[in-house]
Amino acid sequence: MFKKAWDFFWHDDSFLSWLVNVVVAFVTIKYIFYPLLALILGTGLPVVAVISGSMEHSPDNGILCGVQESDYWTACGEFYENNNISQERFQEFIFPKGFNRGDVMMIQGSNEHNTHIGDVIVFQSNKPYPVIHRVVDTFYEDNTKFYITKGDHNQEVIREYALLDTRQMCNGGPCLYACYQELQGAIQPSLCGPGTMRVTPQTPGAIPILDEARITQDQVIGKAYGRIPFIGYVKIIFVEILERIGLGRLAQAF
Repeated sequence: MFKKAWDFFWHDDSFLSWLVNVVVAFVTIKYIFYPLLALILGTGLPVVAVISGSMEHSPDNGILCGVQESDYWTACGEFYENNNISQERFQEFIFPKGFNRGDVMMIQGSNEHNTHIGDVIVFQSNKPYPVIHRVVDTFYEDNTKFYITKGDHNQEVIREYALLDTRQMCNGGPCLYACYQELQGAIQPSLCGPGTMRVTPQTPGAIPILDEARITQDQVIGKAYGRIPFIGYVKIIFVEILERIGLGRLAQAF
């Protein structure tokens, strides 16, 4: 019996054998290897696939840090220099050339004592997926440490807020709107268009979707210490296929 099962798993060329191998590999990685790695590294997310280009140092359609330029420091250096980060200091940071969509980043646990300017952290926001950006500044408020982060490719620190509209449902929950309009003396969530205003941190009832200017340690999952180029495209393509066929919620499990 054992020999038959062994031969079926390792030597059989049938589609069923291949499918069993895939299932066993998935279960082994997700429920044995992954939790063990998380325990060793002190973080619930020991590896993360990069799904955006926000940390890339190459232009996207000719645009880098909001300007048409191919040289990284020429395009993006002004932001760092205005925040007391010279080009020489930036080159001493981890991943001084950034990293790319499709890379897999190795993550370890971190705390407020070992996380510094220049580190690349993974943190939770109200976005569907964790964000991985660089710490560009820190500050304390009421004895709480806050991090300010920015994607290397991005023009500025993102402060994205929205208003919750419980009268309407979007993707199984209340709708969030990035713009609003004032009707009869009250602020109403609205699609962005003529006569509307962007939701800001000062807008009454504003909810932070992603506020990179106020990241707390409780939001931080860990910090990156290593990079494996491009193998994350396996996950990205798989998730995109699930989303295209209407299984977006299932995709979040991966």
